[in-house]
Amino acid sequence: MKKEKVEKIQNSLSEYLKKRNYEAFCSTSEVSEKEVGMLGLLESSTPNSLSYSSPAASALHMEHQFARLKAWMMEASEPCRSELSQLLFPLFVHIYLELGSSATKSAANSFFNKNFSVFRVNREYEQTLRQLVSNSGDVSQTVVRCLRSGKYQIRVSDSSTLQYLLRYLRSSNNPTILQILSRYIDVESDDGLVPSILFSEVEQIEDKAGASTASARDCSAEQLAAVEAVIANTRQLPHPGLSVALYSVLNAHNGVCCASTSPAVDILACGFEDSVVKVWSLTPHWSHLTQQNKVITFLSCDETRIDEPVNEDAGAADEASASTATSSTTTSGRSRKQASGGEVLSLRGHSGPVFDMDFTSTASHLVTVSEDTYMRLWDLSDGECVAKYSGHNYPVFRVANSPGDFHVATGSADLSARLWNLEYLHPLRVFAGHTASVNALAFHPNCGYLATGSWDHSVRLWQVTDASAVRILLHHSAPVSSLAFSPHGRLLASGSSDGSVCVWDLSVGKVLADIGYPAASDAGASATNCESIVELSWSQDSQLLVVASMDGLVRTISLSPDTGDGCMEANEVHSVWCGADATLLHATLTQHNYIAAVAVQRPDR
Repeated sequence: MKKEKVEKIQNSLSEYLKKRNYEAFCSTSEVSEKEVGMLGLLESSTPNSLSYSSPAASALHMEHQFARLKAWMMEASEPCRSELSQLLFPLFVHIYLELGSSATKSAANSFFNKNFSVFRVNREYEQTLRQLVSNSGDVSQTVVRCLRSGKYQIRVSDSSTLQYLLRYLRSSNNPTILQILSRYIDVESDDGLVPSILFSEVEQIEDKAGASTASARDCSAEQLAAVEAVIANTRQLPHPGLSVALYSVLNAHNGVCCASTSPAVDILACGFEDSVVKVWSLTPHWSHLTQQNKVITFLSCDETRIDEPVNEDAGAADEASASTATSSTTTSGRSRKQASGGEVLSLRGHSGPVFDMDFTSTASHLVTVSEDTYMRLWDLSDGECVAKYSGHNYPVFRVANSPGDFHVATGSADLSARLWNLEYLHPLRVFAGHTASVNALAFHPNCGYLATGSWDHSVRLWQVTDASAVRILLHHSAPVSSLAFSPHGRLLASGSSDGSVCVWDLSVGKVLADIGYPAASDAGASATNCESIVELSWSQDSQLLVVASMDGLVRTISLSPDTGDGCMEANEVHSVWCGADATLLHATLTQHNYIAAVAVQRPDR
């Protein structure tokens, strides 16, 4: 009776400790190490009866840790690969046991079935697995107690192999692997036995971000303090400002309506009032053009672009055979001349002024919209119009491509915005709610939301999946002309035609900063009527905002949280004036941390 009471108390205590993330171990083992198939590889030890265990990670996280480690070992060079591969089997066994104790039985069996076949080639491993798991799939508790009461021994040639492993463990999140290495595995090298406390130190570094022990540092405390002081002083220095690469369009007598650069800033495209789209290469070599063996029909407007053949002999041969090859003239017989502007392609198809355009992420295609109510997709490898999309009833003013090229959005004078997939010629969604033309568009970084700005002075945030409005942002007193989401997705910048810029907190729909247009004396030029915001662009850390105005002023605004009323403090750290005789059409902060701007010389200057 007394024995049953003691066992009942022990069981209750064990269940309580298990809920508190403690594990109870038996102090004695009735099975020898040889019987469990370890063949002398285990060294018997006497662990504490109660051993602290960190909170168990999720089953999926454990599987990912093991998969990452296995892939990393397979990419390692010899002899590190063969020596470190000895760790896989004990890690596999103990992760399986951890999953069986902390997760569901199905998760443990799934992990076992995915990975056990790798170890069947070794008879010792196969024998251990057979004793660990019975034919019915149940785990032998006697074998488990023996495995957890000893340590698996691994031998490496030198300590450099261990240091190679430690560098990997420091650079990634592997809490389960670190726990197993520190508790159940001993590594022995020619330099002597490597204590498992090294793995415990790495585990402490992961648990406490930024903490490091004396044995794990690569430099002394004084050197580390000096480096931190230099970093702190550098952060306090004023921002030096961003460089600006300005591309000017000259002699544009047919009127430039819009401009855009590719993500890599190697292509420039401009849309004109005469419905033509011209494309320039900003690098010495045009890598997108592949017009070999394509039949070209030259129009009368292309006469100025037809040049004599590059090779005179080849030109004479073409003239001699012109009568027999009139129906199959190709680019090999005639070459296209670089016109005075140096454009590579002239894209013709629209029947009205081209108001906006956007490149795909790979810059292989260009999307344009026009007054003719259509959206067109152009293949920049040959200049052909791939598709023509119809859905709007009035002129289309704006087009925006989503990150990853999942969707395209258009804004029109028909008071709506529409969502497209380039594989379909009809729109997928219609975003209706504005009371005036939609003049600005921007996709959220997660592609789940679309922001629209309108001449009704409002900004609306829509859900892409069902076209429902989730935010209506009212603050501007002039038509909204530009929108841009911050890279982290928590802020939205909106610019209006009166030169003001608002920074919104999307979580609550509140204005965090209201940035006005600078006075004429501050801008460095006489006041004009062209201060409308044409482009907004964020830095990758979401702390700098580039504001480009139509009058040629490009400002860099630093945004920092204000401890006062919860708003943000906006300070102008740099500004560039692109010239009083130019109209700015486009400006963006590139991935190389400089501003690429496009301006057109005003015909009246």
